[in-house]
Amino acid sequence: MRAQPTTFTHNMDQGTNSTPEQRQVSRIVKQLTAFNQLIAGLLLVVILLSFSIFFSYKTQREMYQDLLEVDKADQIIFHVESIVLRMAEAETATKGFIITGNQTFYKESDLMIQQTRTELDSLIALVQKDPDLYKDIVSWKQTIDKRVEIFLFTRELSKERQADSDLLISKIEEAKFYTDQLKATKEQ
Repeated sequence: MRAQPTTFTHNMDQGTNSTPEQRQVSRIVKQLTAFNQLIAGLLLVVILLSFSIFFSYKTQREMYQDLLEVDKADQIIFHVESIVLRMAEAETATKGFIITGNQTFYKESDLMIQQTRTELDSLIALVQKDPDLYKDIVSWKQTIDKRVEIFLFTRELSKERQADSDLLISKIEEAKFYTDQLKATKEQ
């Protein structure tokens, strides 16, 4: 509801009984009121724009943090898949060497084991700041080390051709057990 104008301004607006000075004062008052409204509107726009900028910055920062977490998860998945693949290749090369005695399989097995260890070290460095994940990966590393130890043992037994076939078969079965355990861990 609009307030009723005072008699002074009402008279000035009507032009009755008003002097030129009064009309000029009335015009200045109207201009000041419009100017104050303009300033108030601009101030409101600046405040709203400031809030918008602040919340946009905050949202973008949160999105960037989420992007970093997704990137880290992708790197972890890549390393885990690479480790499992290299261990399977090392196992295949070890079996190839045991069956054929071909040195190419022996060298390939060594290469896959070395690459697995490198990938595993990279994965451990990646998850060091996450205690739960770090604990899981270190535990997984122990399983991989045990499996590598079995590969190396069976290779050496086969290389020397002094292996007892029952001992060799039991070690291969033990290696298979660790392979299955790694596959189950990967699926988790």
